Amino acid sequence: MAARTTPDGATSAARPVDAAAGRARTVTPPIGVRDPAPRDPAPRDSAPRETAPRDSAPRDPAPRHLVPRDPAPRDPAPRDLAPRDLALRNPAARDLGAGAPGSPGSQAVDRAAALLAAIVESPQPRSFTSLVDELGLAKSTTSRLLQALERNRLVHRDRAGCFRPGALFSAYAAREQTVRDLVELVRPTLERLAEETGETVNFSVPRGEGIIQVAQLDGRYLLGATNWVGVEVPPHCSALGKVLYAFGRLRLPSGPLERRTPATITSLERLERELVEIRRRGWAVAWEELEVGLVAVAAPVRTADGVVGAVSVSAPTARLPRSRVPAVGALLVAQTGEVSSQLGFAGSARPGREGTP
Repeated sequence: MAARTTPDGATSAARPVDAAAGRARTVTPPIGVRDPAPRDPAPRDSAPRETAPRDSAPRDPAPRHLVPRDPAPRDPAPRDLAPRDLALRNPAARDLGAGAPGSPGSQAVDRAAALLAAIVESPQPRSFTSLVDELGLAKSTTSRLLQALERNRLVHRDRAGCFRPGALFSAYAAREQTVRDLVELVRPTLERLAEETGETVNFSVPRGEGIIQVAQLDGRYLLGATNWVGVEVPPHCSALGKVLYAFGRLRLPSGPLERRTPATITSLERLERELVEIRRRGWAVAWEELEVGLVAVAAPVRTADGVVGAVSVSAPTARLPRSRVPAVGALLVAQTGEVSSQLGFAGSARPGREGTP
């Protein structure tokens, strides 16, 4: 191997030359060792590649089957029904606005009101278990609400542990204002009947063994506009009194029945037969039984405890012929049925088949 001299005078070893080919010999690496491919260095004048910071680099979402599902939200009070469910189970809760969105405080009021309505409207004392089953509330919630109602004299627990309306209701019922409040509740019904029929409309309640008119709305006619408010009439010869007899609000008379006109019923047996018909169809009629030329049709006003009064439409027989009486009776049943629902009556007030008085 010969040395050669570079232009600056240095000597360097000459590359081995293949004598046969006259060119530089390539040294082949041993078998099994791979010569890594040379990498081209990045040009010095190229700008460095910009990279996003680690914490801000967007990441591809994980495949859907690998993403864990969030657990379903739990009801904060799974054992208690929402106010809307209370409204479905108890109509009183619906009437008090249950189901409307509100704060937890208003929900507590709705539940307490539903409990109170279930007790007050029940004909029998209510046990704790029956209240829980009817309203669907948790036992702890029911117990807490009943204690609050009892402290405020709204409910009373008897010796058997059942719940009844409290002393506050008894005190209210003893007030003389009660009849006035009842009249105010019934007044819209009287106004609708007077407007629709054009005749005089009266509201009557029992007093002792008789009845008394406590409210009246006059019709559009001058004839027949007698003021009956405060007047007591014999129940057996008035449509209002017959209603109160038929539905057990008045006891049947034990003595002779007074005759006011030739059409007045004076036989107790005949009166009892007519009361059966009144209960069947839902309304009563008195055709010239109180006064000659006067006809009246009446239907009951009810609460959860029974009939509390009756509403009548009266007119001269010339304006209200027998053929119109069944239609007026059906109208009375429909209108008094609405106010009865507001007073807590939950039964059916539909009249039976129409009949001729």
